[in-house]
Amino acid sequence: MFISCIIGLFSFLLMLLFVVFNQNCMTETRDALYMFLNSVFPAMFPFYVLTAILTTNPLLSKISKFFTPVSRLYKLPPESLTAIILGLLCGFPVGAKVTCDLYQNKLISKKEAALLASFTNNAGPAYVITIIGRLHLKSTKLGLLIWICLVLSSLISGLLLCKFLLKEKQHQNVTTPKTNNINLTTAITSGLNTAMYVGAVIVFFASVTSLFKKIPILSDSAYTALYSITELTGGLNVLVKSLFSQTSNFAFPLKTAIISAVTGWSGFCVHLQVCGILKSYEIKTKYYLIAKILQSFIAFILTLAIFSFL
Repeated sequence: MFISCIIGLFSFLLMLLFVVFNQNCMTETRDALYMFLNSVFPAMFPFYVLTAILTTNPLLSKISKFFTPVSRLYKLPPESLTAIILGLLCGFPVGAKVTCDLYQNKLISKKEAALLASFTNNAGPAYVITIIGRLHLKSTKLGLLIWICLVLSSLISGLLLCKFLLKEKQHQNVTTPKTNNINLTTAITSGLNTAMYVGAVIVFFASVTSLFKKIPILSDSAYTALYSITELTGGLNVLVKSLFSQTSNFAFPLKTAIISAVTGWSGFCVHLQVCGILKSYEIKTKYYLIAKILQSFIAFILTLAIFSFL
């Protein structure tokens, strides 16, 4: 009840701010919509459709058998490796979409889906190496090292959760899926629904973050922290400027560790994308939020350790 009241109060305050700063919000929202239509939708929509097709294809079960020794480490069925690999390589929220497709096709149980989704939604290598490495740190090599730290932190956090929360061979209770019918129409509809939801979340958070700079009581540090934990891309832009400003006294390894931790956390905008996809299949999201906190902490430690020796 208390949390609901806080959310209601926060929503009411946002509505008032939207009214007062309507013009500024419209500009930011319009820019986010253009960005989604021009960049995010063309890049992600084909992945959503193809993953829906892939999880209904009998080829998946045949290939996944070769990865059984790896899946046993996580106490998950071999088919789950699809979500792990695509989640690491394609970026969020592909991992959530693949996980839900696996669950819908009865290749994994509901609890397995909840745990699998907790660590398969990550910033992709293209984003980390290009945006963080080349753009912010002026080094592709440093971006690659941060991505490796993020991959390791994701896999470690997932391993810890699965080891402690999954019973051995739980997936044997899952019924045998029907993998002979590949419905392209259904795959396209599913992919479109997911893409539109992701776009709506991106646009909404763009309007919310546009209000942060209008709050007079926020100091520069508080503004940077709030932006960083809310939205990843814009938050990183503000965070990097703050960390590498002339007034910053942080050592370089600590700066990169903070950037890695923020990227591992990914922001509430991404969390709402992932949780919305999971909720549509009635999959619990509590493991996901726990895993993101754990991943952020592990990413910070790993990055600090590695960059301290460079």
